[in-house]
Amino acid sequence: MSGTESTEPQPPPPDEALARNAWFYRATYRILHDGLKTLLSKVHAYKEELEFIGRRFDLNDWRFRHACKEATDSIEELEQMIAWGEKALDNENLSVIEPEPSFGALRLLKAGAILESRRWLRDREVALKQGLPQKVLQLIDTKVDGIKDIGETGVLNGLAPAQIFLDAEELTEHKWSEAVLFQAEASAQQQVVTMVRADVQIYDEALKDRCLPLLDLIKKKGDESQLDTVVTEMSRILEDRIRVVAGLTEKMNPDKLMGEVFHPNKGGLLKFSDDVAVQQGVFFLFSGYSAFIRNEVMHRLVTKYTVGRVEQLLGFVDYLLYLLTQAEKPPTPQPAAEAAPSVPDVS
Repeated sequence: MSGTESTEPQPPPPDEALARNAWFYRATYRILHDGLKTLLSKVHAYKEELEFIGRRFDLNDWRFRHACKEATDSIEELEQMIAWGEKALDNENLSVIEPEPSFGALRLLKAGAILESRRWLRDREVALKQGLPQKVLQLIDTKVDGIKDIGETGVLNGLAPAQIFLDAEELTEHKWSEAVLFQAEASAQQQVVTMVRADVQIYDEALKDRCLPLLDLIKKKGDESQLDTVVTEMSRILEDRIRVVAGLTEKMNPDKLMGEVFHPNKGGLLKFSDDVAVQQGVFFLFSGYSAFIRNEVMHRLVTKYTVGRVEQLLGFVDYLLYLLTQAEKPPTPQPAAEAAPSVPDVS
């Protein structure tokens, strides 16, 4: 053997190995911390997709169970990292954050950096479309470049992102969902959907396009145990429409969303009446559906529905969607104009 050192690339350290001397400036870790929150939402969505596919195709071998366990373990680790980060960032005396992470945790931080970089790039595109001055765009570009560099600086430089992030990216690109699969089957069978019929009359186009094909296919199969997929889809349409009409892009749970949009004392982004009692009634109408109907089908399989009951719910959601077209946004409060100085009477 020669005395020269080997130039072969070294294998990456295992996830469980500790990363020595890993530290971040406070502002940098804040960005990575926000990225971890986005990653947590992404892995939750990935796990839900996995579970749906498992049910849809009756998957239960060791490889599928291992994939589900990896998602669950990643969610737990992310939640622990986020909780630790909240405490560290709450300490104003810390100018440097030293998480003492494993390489697995660093790979999660790297994935978070990638997601934050994407978010800033999307925001930059929005700013560009709004026709901001060139100087402002240059400042934004500098900020975006700085965010992109974070993922390739210090201990994150050259490190691959977490495998769970790559797995989630690959699966969510296919956009698996009950609606996609059932509509694909309906299309393959060249099923003709009647938009208006004697037993259920729906006016909203999204409900007609996305829910009636599911309902028709399930009725044709004769398997009412799958009717909850129609309720899930109509609930997603309603929640999405509320966000669009209210102009909300921030992620929030359904309870908070209903309060921000409808409650007269919490937000009231959409106004239906000057009468507080009436406005509160609208809040109860929408929040009641969300808490009692939407939450149940989003969190577990529900086999209690009949075709007739689902058709009733479709009509109810159709009416809620109509109500959203009648809402108005309260005017943005304008600062009070300063009173003109009084002129003394010299007569």
